[in-house]
Amino acid sequence: MSPQTPIRSSALREAFTSGARLGCYEIVSLLGAGTMGEVYRALDTKETRQVALKILLGTGELNPGRLASFLREAQILASVSHPNIAAIYGVEEFEIGPALVLELVEGPTLADRIVNGMMPLTTSLSIASQLTAAVEAVHERGVIHRDLKPGNVMVTSNGIVKLVDFGVATTMAEQMKQRQSHATDYGIASAESGVIVGTPSYMSPEQTRGECVDQRTDIWALGCVLYELVTGARAFAGETMVDTFAAVRDREPDLRRVHSSLPTCVCELLRACLEKKVNRRLRDIVGARTAIEEARQVVERSFRGPRSRALTTSQGAKRRPRELSRADSVPCRPSRPSLSGSCYLAANA
Repeated sequence: MSPQTPIRSSALREAFTSGARLGCYEIVSLLGAGTMGEVYRALDTKETRQVALKILLGTGELNPGRLASFLREAQILASVSHPNIAAIYGVEEFEIGPALVLELVEGPTLADRIVNGMMPLTTSLSIASQLTAAVEAVHERGVIHRDLKPGNVMVTSNGIVKLVDFGVATTMAEQMKQRQSHATDYGIASAESGVIVGTPSYMSPEQTRGECVDQRTDIWALGCVLYELVTGARAFAGETMVDTFAAVRDREPDLRRVHSSLPTCVCELLRACLEKKVNRRLRDIVGARTAIEEARQVVERSFRGPRSRALTTSQGAKRRPRELSRADSVPCRPSRPSLSGSCYLAANA
């Protein structure tokens, strides 16, 4: 694909009113905008399905590095197929620039769900379990997402989680080449674009220092997302990016927020994921999946009560067990992460 001359974002928005055509795609509405491009809901008139068109934008001649990153996202998405990852249908080249044709995911982001209030613990753990499965599939392909966060997680109306936006994803092979050549990006995708690789509140300590990363940087981000899921607050935050980086590197998350509501294994998982020293952090995403599944079983037993069978009313009708909320107490002792036992331990356009 040769470099294009994409039109400016404002011009694109004016051109892409509802009903406008771009090849075989009929534009419906703008879904979102970011530093790399804009995403539109569109109707694929050939396949008669609605899709998301992610269009690369620029203000002049397209930087080869940005184009390479855009196409790498397409290659990475094509290499990973999983029910909890939004699929890619293809890459199109239009007069205005290249575009990715993506699965349209209907529903709010996890960030929206969190802002709207605390979810039942069973719901939070279900979301965490599906997200962990998506990350596991990504890691199995040698990919590092590098931007796991609630804003990049969609939740459909029937509770299905979809991981989206691989715009800053990289591969273990690429990171190994950088490490061997002593190259560092200092958290910047390119000096020309000034795009931060990741989101400060979810970046691992090594990411904030511009070091080469491996899959454990996603495990850190997963811990940040899990913490936010079960507390409603960010694990690390600051008024400025510098303040946030300082919190990531030097402060510990307040686990007092979660001790009264989570099974021990989830508290241990949070500590293992959010270990600042990368060589002491959880090494494998499988450990996180195991811990979350055990937590789900603990919580389900907790709100079912001592009897495993469903409770019945005097008329014999089954009564649905209530959802467990943060107000309910599930023993969670403060302890160091363990590497053994049933709950073994080693985140837009």
